[in-house]
Amino acid sequence: MHLSEFKWEPENEAADWIWIPSGSGGGQWVGSSSCILHDKNHMFGSQLRVLDKYYETKLLGFFTTILGVRHGPNIEDYCKLWCSWEASLHHPTVLQCSAFWEFIAKHWNAKMEKLLLGCVSKLPVQKNNEILLSNKQDVFIPDDLLQKDLFDKCSESSDEAIFIWYPSTSNPALSRANLNKIYTSIGVRTISEAVEKDESFTAEGTNIREVDPGSLVLKDGLLRIVLAFLCDTSLATSSAERHCIVKNLCNLQVLELDEPISVSYKLSLTTGKNLIVKASKMFCWEKDNAKLFVQSIDGSKRKRGSIRFATFFADVISQGLLFEMSDQIAALSELIRLGCLLDFEEDAVEFLLKTKNLQLFAEDEDDINLLEGLGINEGLTLHLLILPSIHPRRSCDRGSPWLLRREDQEGEIPRWERGEKNPLAEDIHQAVNHLSEELYSKDVHFLMELIQNAEDKECREGVTPSLDFIITSKDVTMSGADSTLPSVQQ
Repeated sequence: MHLSEFKWEPENEAADWIWIPSGSGGGQWVGSSSCILHDKNHMFGSQLRVLDKYYETKLLGFFTTILGVRHGPNIEDYCKLWCSWEASLHHPTVLQCSAFWEFIAKHWNAKMEKLLLGCVSKLPVQKNNEILLSNKQDVFIPDDLLQKDLFDKCSESSDEAIFIWYPSTSNPALSRANLNKIYTSIGVRTISEAVEKDESFTAEGTNIREVDPGSLVLKDGLLRIVLAFLCDTSLATSSAERHCIVKNLCNLQVLELDEPISVSYKLSLTTGKNLIVKASKMFCWEKDNAKLFVQSIDGSKRKRGSIRFATFFADVISQGLLFEMSDQIAALSELIRLGCLLDFEEDAVEFLLKTKNLQLFAEDEDDINLLEGLGINEGLTLHLLILPSIHPRRSCDRGSPWLLRREDQEGEIPRWERGEKNPLAEDIHQAVNHLSEELYSKDVHFLMELIQNAEDKECREGVTPSLDFIITSKDVTMSGADSTLPSVQQ
């Protein structure tokens, strides 16, 4: 009190000692650099002398102005505190942990980032309502909540806590977005980038049934959603590029199997332990073979109305189509998911696209109309032969069986009578797709006109109207079995 009243100042740095009284009437002198005025969260008592515990408030200003005592702990003090917690295996309380990260968040800058990178090797996780400090390499940001749910269930049995701790608070400084920015800066990985994903799949030894693609992937509403999405001017895709992408969808062979289709995630920890979890994904697209495997679920209406089915279906289709546009996968997946939940009903899809400010261009409408136009009327028989000049593996999957059947039947072109639906409809479109882009764009609509003419043509009594197609990489030959319909080569 006397020194303060007479405005005493130390003559040199060696005189900036402060007396810290003890309960027994004694005390000790300590340097001012090891003192602070306040410690509101009571965390630094073991490493700093907190003067408001020993002196009246009116004296604290003297210690600051004359002896340079800090008002509170600085970033170096916080780093030392965290290191002491790591070394002592201390379990910080929620209050202590919140106070630590609140200080970090409020004073975050490049210097602080560098200091934390050098001193923080463990980070908080929560287990059984208690905060533990775990190796930084074994702590992850839960950016994928589906994966988080899987690993949380695994952790319950494995006694591992792997996800970074977040406080339950409305404090903006401690928001998840703010903390994630800090955690990422000091080397914490997200769960999605840390896991090893295994989508390997084998259909060997499984009961497989072929499914009509029209019931799943060749739905008008789905094609409209995909094309309208690709027509977004921000993507700047050409008509040829859009056609090429949609062709991957039209060429799919859909196969249903009874066994579950799953994906596994493996997380390798520094302890040498591996956490492995599995999740259903219901679909698998083999791009090399143009096959879409579907896990069997009873009731087609139920599966289309299921959010799980819609989600997995949307994911596999968007990932399969946009593998070269990965930044657009999530947006297309969301559209397809909504369309699937609406059963791709025409009016609903049209409204959905308008709400997203999406529409088809005229040339893309023609592509849709082409697929719809291949629904041939009853009474018309189609013959289709794909010659060997088109690689069998690159033609539609029915191409090879046709050639085998033709050989088995001594040169006779296989026939299918048109009933409720025409199994060749999509195949004509797929086969023409394998022609050059120039031939496709010039002649595919001419093909459709010839088909329509054949349907409208009046035939002699007792004669069934029919069309023969022979498709090669250079031309399409189509002729009518009725002598009144001339052969046309294009």
